[in-house]
Amino acid sequence: MPRQLLGGACLLILSLIASIALAQPPQLLTPPFSEAPKPAKIALVIDDVGHHLRHQEFLDLAIPITLAILPGSPHATKLATTAHQAGHQVMLHLPMQAQGQQTATEAGMLSASDSFAHIELLLDYALQQVPHARGVNNHQGSYLTEQKQSMAWLMQALKQRQLYFLDSRTSAATVAEQQALAHGVPTIRRHVFLDNQLQQVALEQAWQGLLELAQKHSQAVVIAHPHPETLAFLKEKIPLLPTESFQFVYVSELLN
Repeated sequence: MPRQLLGGACLLILSLIASIALAQPPQLLTPPFSEAPKPAKIALVIDDVGHHLRHQEFLDLAIPITLAILPGSPHATKLATTAHQAGHQVMLHLPMQAQGQQTATEAGMLSASDSFAHIELLLDYALQQVPHARGVNNHQGSYLTEQKQSMAWLMQALKQRQLYFLDSRTSAATVAEQQALAHGVPTIRRHVFLDNQLQQVALEQAWQGLLELAQKHSQAVVIAHPHPETLAFLKEKIPLLPTESFQFVYVSELLN
């Protein structure tokens, strides 16, 4: 084919390709997928439950609630059963020796003089009174949770019974969480006490601190107590929280 004809044919082909390309609808670029930030998780624990049947009113807050129930309290078994049947979670609020206590001041209290066998005996007796318990946290215990051997024995007992441990951190020198991790017991610590003081301004400050901590670390555990003032405060505050920013969960969902 003469060179002039070959060149003309190439131009014709190129023009046909260009016309076809121009006839196609433009393709829109899909923006990169951006996942919405996940809400911060808050586990709310109500401690010292069991002395009054009215404590079950906390179950009406319409959020996941973990009740920490005192063995030996008059309504321990009833409240544990009610909470479980309502779909909430139960924790054994196990009495432990506090600073300044030389001997057990209440029935079933763990003390530094207890052997491993005696710790197991007290634990099993307490669990019989608080059915459906999935974990344990300390009631008082500012002295006992500092004792490495006692905490090691307790964690061995919890491991055998497949229970988790929440360190209420009643002492800054606690070794309970450390020993739980060392013995393979699922664990977490308390981050905020909501109602050490029941004045409205104190509750507001503790609540704000909780929200800030939860957002900073994506999760937080808050312990409150079954006071009427606390219940009224939670009824007011919980509905105001944006669900896209905060989500209430059980303690078992935050364990290490």
